[in-house]
Amino acid sequence: MHERIDLVDVAKGMSILFVAFHHSALSSMCTDVSHAMGLFRMPLFFFLSGVFFSTVRSPMTFFIHKTDALLKPYFATMGFLLITTILLWPDDALKETLGIFYATGSTIKWTPMWFLPHLWALFMGSYLMVRLLCLDQRSSWFRFTFIVCLIVLGVICQDLFRDTSFKLFGHEYMLPGLPFSVDIIFISMTFFLSGHFLNRQVKSFIPNPALLVISIGVFFAIVVFTQARVDMNLRIYQEPVLATMAATSGIYLMMSCAYYLSLYPWSKGFFKAFGSASLFILIFHDFIGQKIQTLLDQLLSTEWILLTAIVSYWLSVTLPLLVKFIFSKSRFLSLLYFPLSLHKRERNQIEQPVPVGKIP
Repeated sequence: MHERIDLVDVAKGMSILFVAFHHSALSSMCTDVSHAMGLFRMPLFFFLSGVFFSTVRSPMTFFIHKTDALLKPYFATMGFLLITTILLWPDDALKETLGIFYATGSTIKWTPMWFLPHLWALFMGSYLMVRLLCLDQRSSWFRFTFIVCLIVLGVICQDLFRDTSFKLFGHEYMLPGLPFSVDIIFISMTFFLSGHFLNRQVKSFIPNPALLVISIGVFFAIVVFTQARVDMNLRIYQEPVLATMAATSGIYLMMSCAYYLSLYPWSKGFFKAFGSASLFILIFHDFIGQKIQTLLDQLLSTEWILLTAIVSYWLSVTLPLLVKFIFSKSRFLSLLYFPLSLHKRERNQIEQPVPVGKIP
C-alpha cells in the first residue's frame, strides 16, 4: 500500500477542480483563464498519476489491477448510458456501442470519460517501456533524453492523426483519433513518466523560492505573449516547445501551492476531500453541472448568469462526493466503482479473529 502524501492528495484535489472548471459555464465566461489553466491542467493530472506508478507487480497482476480500477468504472458508466439509449433511442445503440469501445472524447456521450481508458492505456504502455528499457536503472541523463524523445514523438504522432479521413464501403469518415486516444500517449507519457522519475523529489517537495519566481515569470510570459495552448482531448498541442515549458512551470507552481495549502488543516482537508473522490467527480461532474445549469437558466433571468454558473459548478464537484458515499453503501455499485482490493481488505478485517486476551 502506498504511503499517503498530503502534498500529492491536495494537488489531486486541485487538479480535479481545474478539470471540472474547464467543463463548466464559468470556463466560457473566463476563456483566457481557462486557456491558461489548460497549459498545465492535464499535464498535472498525468504527472500526479505517475508519482506512485510502480512496476514491481507481475504483468498479469498489474493488468488486472489497473483494469479493475480504471476500465471497470468506465464500462459500468457507459453501460448504464447504453441501456438508456437502447430504451429511448434504439436506432443509435450500435453507433454508441462502437463509440464506447473506441473510447475517445468525440465517440462517447460523457466526453470527460475519455480520460479513464486513456489512463489505462498509459499505465500499460509505461509499464512496458519501463520494464523493457530498464528505465528505473538508467542514469538521469538517459531519462531526460528519453523524456525529450517522447514529447517529440508525441507531437509528430498527434499531427499524423489530426483531421484524417478514410473510406469504408464507399463512405468517407473522419478519424476521431486512435482508440483509447493512443495517438496522444507519447505526450501524456512525457508527464506521467516525469512524475515517476521524480517521485522521491515530489514526496519530499519543498518549494525553492528562486525556482518559484522563475516558474511564475516563465508561465505568465508564455500565457501573455505567445499562442501556446494545450487541449489533449482536442489533439491541440500548439507551439510545443513553449507549451511544454508552460506545462512544466505550471506543474511546479501547482505543486508549490499544494505544499503551502497542505500546511493548514482546513485547506488540506478541503482539497483532500475532492482528491479522494476524483474518480466520481471526473465521471459525474459534467452531467450534473449541465443539468443544474439548464435548470437554473430556466428559473432565473440572464442577469443571474454568473451566480447560476458558480452554483452549478460548485454542485458539480460536491454532489459526486455524495454519489461516492451512496455507491459505497451499495454492494452492487461498490463492486462496479471501487477496486476489488478494497472489498477483499474489508472482508479480511471482518473475518480476522480477535486475538486471545483482547476480548472485552
